[in-house]
Amino acid sequence: MSFDLKWLQDPTVFRVNRMDACSDHEIFATPEEAERGESSLIRCLDGEWLAHFARRPQDAPEALLTGSSLDGTLRPIRIPCEFQLVNPEWDPPHYVNTQYPWDG
Repeated sequence: MSFDLKWLQDPTVFRVNRMDACSDHEIFATPEEAERGESSLIRCLDGEWLAHFARRPQDAPEALLTGSSLDGTLRPIRIPCEFQLVNPEWDPPHYVNTQYPWDG
């Protein structure tokens, strides 16, 4: 359907060429998966990951940028985590314990 300027003047028109909203509920490939509550279509990313912190992209190891074999600059971290609290030596928390001058 092509655009028609009359839509802007018609208060009953509230959507044109818009897809219906979709749900964020769990999805399952088969009824059996639904019964078990385990979906083969969902992958949990929680766990231990190898990470490297670089303040600038230029500081990242070449292996991270090119996909070549990784060297010993990576270290394991748990995901999910509050990165700055778990790895303060990489990037300490940025906060102050005083009231901001414009606050309240």
